[in-house]
Amino acid sequence: MKIKAWGPALALLGLILIAGIGLFSQQFKPNNHAQPPKAEEQHSRASNTASKPHAEEDDAEGDEEGRWYDTFLEHTPDWFVALFTLLLTFVTWRLVVSTNKLWAAGERQMELIAANSAQQSRDMKASIAAAEEANRVSRESVTATRRAWLSVEDVKLVPPTQFMEDGFTFKASATIKNLGQTPALAVWVDFQTLYLENGETYVTAKDRIMTKARQHPFGGHTIFPQDTLIQTELFADAKETIIKSISIRPDGQRNFGLMLFVTVSYKIVGDEGRHITHHVHDLLNVPVGSMVPHGQSIGLPAHPFLAGEID
Repeated sequence: MKIKAWGPALALLGLILIAGIGLFSQQFKPNNHAQPPKAEEQHSRASNTASKPHAEEDDAEGDEEGRWYDTFLEHTPDWFVALFTLLLTFVTWRLVVSTNKLWAAGERQMELIAANSAQQSRDMKASIAAAEEANRVSRESVTATRRAWLSVEDVKLVPPTQFMEDGFTFKASATIKNLGQTPALAVWVDFQTLYLENGETYVTAKDRIMTKARQHPFGGHTIFPQDTLIQTELFADAKETIIKSISIRPDGQRNFGLMLFVTVSYKIVGDEGRHITHHVHDLLNVPVGSMVPHGQSIGLPAHPFLAGEID
């Protein structure tokens, strides 16, 4: 709120004029108590006694007016001080009101600045988050386009694989191929058998095997783009593991069946996590006591109803 400066200035000017007039009048006012000249005194004595009462009445009225005027003029400084104090009080009140309004306006401005700063901070954080998300999407897009992708092919059993009553011996082989455009790092291949008759379900076994593959420590082979790795592993299952999987046919033939999980774990360029390629293969109705002859192999096709996994 703007303070109007003309009002107090004019009031002050008016007080100054009043004080000046009072001082001027006090300096040049007539002296009603002064002695008249001798000529007038002699003339007054020689005047008619009949006009004397009227003269005394006029003198009394003049004395009364002079006393009122003198009293007013004598208190002119007091009036000036009173009016000036009143004016000063008014101006001070207006100044306090204006100061309070300016203070309130300043507080509102500070609140507005704080609100704008908070909004700008939120907008900046949102912009940073959007930029980071865009960079992540772009990075993932480039990575997905150029990253390594491993396939599992030509899974088979080779000599000295044999299936005896006292246990099974396996030598499994798989060909791992890099179909991507960058090297696959720390490649690790795992073969695991599953006998459903032992009570472990397919889902439980898959979760166990995938967890093991993702937690495998770094280290392993490097497969360059369009290159292959033939991985073989020799392992065995004891009699207590296989015994429940053996069934007896009406002709007395003892057969068994199993699932073979082939899981490949590896790293790609630009990503510290491990990626998985996973397939399930079947081996059904195999006679106990059979073996893989020298120079031959038994191919293990992927399970037709259980999908593999690749990430």
